[in-house]
Amino acid sequence: KVKAITLRKAFDDYIADKRETNSIKESTAYVYRCDIEKCLADWLGKPIGSIQEDDITDRHKHISRTHPGQANHVMRVLRAVFNFAMNKYKTADRTAVVKDNPVSQLSKDSRWNRMKPRTNIIKDHQLKAFFAACRSLEHPTASDYLAFLLLTGLRAEEAGSLPWSQVDLKGKTIL
Repeated sequence: KVKAITLRKAFDDYIADKRETNSIKESTAYVYRCDIEKCLADWLGKPIGSIQEDDITDRHKHISRTHPGQANHVMRVLRAVFNFAMNKYKTADRTAVVKDNPVSQLSKDSRWNRMKPRTNIIKDHQLKAFFAACRSLEHPTASDYLAFLLLTGLRAEEAGSLPWSQVDLKGKTIL
């Protein structure tokens, strides 16, 4: 029975473990789930031990044709699930159900996609136009929010969930 642990079960247990220890945010778990269910849907019912290095290499190559960054991300998540499964699932005699991590083949073969760093920044000479565009928005909260993001460097979720207790309006600072 232990040998038949599916990828879905291992993934769900991995997410539950990470959420229980507060190692990942709910939003991160959501992104992981979306990527796994989109890119590996046909593997979710398979026993995790049946997924082989060739399967990993072929799927990574297939996803990379259209979404190289997503291919890397899915495989990094899958690698973490395999590492989790290697430590979590044991037979009655304490033998690991998953003995090797097939995702490691991507590193051995140097198959990870090389991603160019983002270079799309708002330059000094573009700031005036950016703020003018913000002011022209019909929704004043959206206008303020976009300017706030630019000026603070906060991520959208961080800024959107910032509690008022961390905002000092008199001092014009965030804590």
